[in-house]
Amino acid sequence: MLVKEQLDLTKEMFIVTHLKRPSRKFFGTLRSNSSPVSRSV
Repeated sequence: MLVKEQLDLTKEMFIVTHLKRPSRKFFGTLRSNSSPVSRSV
């Protein structure tokens, strides 16, 4: 229960932050983080 609540809270924070200021840096970080993963996989 606690874990689920924590995950939901994290999702809300993520969405709020994303909506408040969708920055290119954020997308750039996502791409740079997902690129090596997809390469290794």
